[in-house]
Amino acid sequence: MRGSILGNLLNKYLMRATMPLIKSRKGLVVLTLHNITEDHHEWFKNLLELIRREYSFAEPDDLEKWFMQNNLERGTKVLLSFDDGFYSNIVITEKYLREFGVKAMYFITEKFIGLDSEASFSFAKNNFFPNSDISTNNKNSFSSMSWNDVKRLIELGHVIGGHSSTHQRLSTLTDANKIVDETISSSDRISDLIGQQVTHYAFPFGKHNSIDSKILDSLIYRYKYIYSNIRGNLNDSVNSQFIYRQNIVPGDPNWLIKSIIDGKLDWRYRNIRKYCNRKIEQLTK
Repeated sequence: MRGSILGNLLNKYLMRATMPLIKSRKGLVVLTLHNITEDHHEWFKNLLELIRREYSFAEPDDLEKWFMQNNLERGTKVLLSFDDGFYSNIVITEKYLREFGVKAMYFITEKFIGLDSEASFSFAKNNFFPNSDISTNNKNSFSSMSWNDVKRLIELGHVIGGHSSTHQRLSTLTDANKIVDETISSSDRISDLIGQQVTHYAFPFGKHNSIDSKILDSLIYRYKYIYSNIRGNLNDSVNSQFIYRQNIVPGDPNWLIKSIIDGKLDWRYRNIRKYCNRKIEQLTK
């Protein structure tokens, strides 16, 4: 145990020491966040202050502008996105995003929305964290948004996207009807409930092993934008439809967040992005 802790500390030290040696990348960066519980509210406010001070905020509408400008705009912009649909999202939106004047994207898991506290915890444990032993000590921190909360986000000018029906790893699905329900029908039902078309979709889990051709083929004719959770920025997208994002975790220190936004970890995912880009090119020829 002690060796593991020392090893992690050494890895973090080496990582922090090498970050200044890697050249920063410019572009529009979409950050992925999830559940921002109350004990991380100060961290989240500091994140917003860091972005405002060091970069600039992008809004969902900036995606189309960026691609139309052929990625020629200089500097780095940051667009915030939140996955799953935790109640904490509406709390930090009302408390902080309104103050900073920031518009974000919220990818919601249809069957998670509107559950009570006990059901929310069970859903999160089984569907969001299937391989993790999450604590039962604070079940309320895993509460979901209500549909009224989702509609409130729209009133505040934010964008709602689809994130499947039940947050399955889509690449493992074999039943055609189940694939359609998770990728298409779920967003159609969300569209009916919120009164506007859902044109953005984020892969559950979002890593390369969650993405395959049969799933992309199901998504590509339904959505304007499809989001992974593979590190990269908009300049790495093979076309304007498939978008890479940068995941950050509550508690991440500023030096790591800046390194992520500056693309200093992107080189590790270069081959994975090439793999995904080839799939997209084959399907869009």
